[in-house]
Amino acid sequence: MIRELETVQNKPVQLLVTSAKVTKGAPVAIDYTDETVAPETAGMGTLLADIATKYDGIYSIVEPTDATYEEAEVGERIRVIQTLPGEMYATSELTVGSLTAGDPLKVTSGKFVEATPGTDDYAWIYLGEYSDPTGIAMHRIGRVNIVHGATE
Repeated sequence: MIRELETVQNKPVQLLVTSAKVTKGAPVAIDYTDETVAPETAGMGTLLADIATKYDGIYSIVEPTDATYEEAEVGERIRVIQTLPGEMYATSELTVGSLTAGDPLKVTSGKFVEATPGTDDYAWIYLGEYSDPTGIAMHRIGRVNIVHGATE
């Protein structure tokens, strides 16, 4: 799940087809050879997945819940969010562990995890829990300028 808390408006919209199952709010990577997107396996996570709600079938008369369209199957078109420094999001795609506010984050296996300062490259910091009105367990993350761990 993802919530756009503080973002730059009027950024270009990128709609791409998935080459693997993608979860809403997860960091993704683009394969520019065939213009598809898949969960990012390792890196900084500067691109995030957003899956549009579909109002078809039963959902043409009943309002779908947030959890209804949490994952996109292979071949589905999703919106890729290009993030910029200074933006803040809330996501459920994070391994909390012993994170405290201000800790750097990197991406491992399609989720944000704690990064090691001075070793890992990172572009996000952990900002704490997010109280989502729907009750979904989410956490705030803030986009920062890219920090290269080896040169810190």
